[in-house]
Amino acid sequence: MTGNHPHRHGAPRNGFVLSENNEMLAEVLAGAGFDTAGFVAADPLTVKVGFDQGFEFYDEDFGEDDDGKRHNWRRGQVVNDSLFDWLSTWEGANDDKRLFLFVHYFDVHAPFRPPRELREKYGFDQELGEIGTLSYVRETRRICTQQRPEAAERDRLLRMLYKGEVTY
Repeated sequence: MTGNHPHRHGAPRNGFVLSENNEMLAEVLAGAGFDTAGFVAADPLTVKVGFDQGFEFYDEDFGEDDDGKRHNWRRGQVVNDSLFDWLSTWEGANDDKRLFLFVHYFDVHAPFRPPRELREKYGFDQELGEIGTLSYVRETRRICTQQRPEAAERDRLLRMLYKGEVTY
């Protein structure tokens, strides 16, 4: 969103903070008269890393679990719900105002936990348990690299879950 390569904007991977010296696309478009709004689904693009520069509205409400611990991502449907709620109140819609809208989805990253009907659609007919968790995905990558006998079955299961996530 800066138009620069990572070595120029200073954030080569997740966890790095963008310098305020970067001019973000949202800032350029806001300066050209656009309203700007962003809706993000995961921590790597939050306010704490400076990705909100230039946005008049920036939504990163990931919610909390029952213990009050903040989640670090949210499903696409939750992003969409927030987006459509905001759009229904956007005043520029009645003024033919131009809008730059950035919508970020995270669903097709591990953990792969699609709803039961989508798991079954792609042939996954067992309980999830640990299958599809981030630790399971990482272990499967390690097993595949080592070419161990169980690699093919683990990969097959993850592919079914991945298809379910993409469909979801």
